[in-house]
Amino acid sequence: MARPKNVPGAVPTRVRILDAAEAVFAEQGFDRARLADVAERVGIRRPSLLYHFASKDALYEAVVQRAFGDLGVVLLGMLGDTGELESALEGLVETFTGFVDGRPGFAALVLREFLDGRGGGQVLLSQVMVPLLDQVVAEVDARMPGGQGERVRLALLQIASTSLLRSASGDLRGPLWGSGPGLDKDFLRRMVLED
Repeated sequence: MARPKNVPGAVPTRVRILDAAEAVFAEQGFDRARLADVAERVGIRRPSLLYHFASKDALYEAVVQRAFGDLGVVLLGMLGDTGELESALEGLVETFTGFVDGRPGFAALVLREFLDGRGGGQVLLSQVMVPLLDQVVAEVDARMPGGQGERVRLALLQIASTSLLRSASGDLRGPLWGSGPGLDKDFLRRMVLED
């Protein structure tokens, strides 16, 4: 059977695989996730999936790399567009929470790795997450008098943790956090700007 030709406007198979894999890994975790489940969601057979990704480890690494790459693009892009510190802080909160809420599997994927602690997932997260955090902290710190990098880092981690938990809480989101915009911007402003 001949391989189908690329159709203009169609989502490439590799992208569809990564989307499906992100959802499967988020729902089931790395250990329980099966390549057959990913292939079924995409509408291909497992051997076709293995044509694009040689193993489950390779697929997982590609999912994590893509997710944090996408996050880095939006966060660093937003920081590049704002010069004033307070605007940058507000933009960071809005951009991060928007990214997490718009990509529901992301929060579950990250939180599962924090809790699981087995295998190479945490090593992979440290290779992609820590450098991104370092870049964001450096960007914000460069706009502050006297260098407050450690303070900025702690505030950003607190907000990121809250956003991840809020996003992953499903039906508990409303009862736990309410329906308002939250206090993330106020918290970050107080932590970073006030003495």
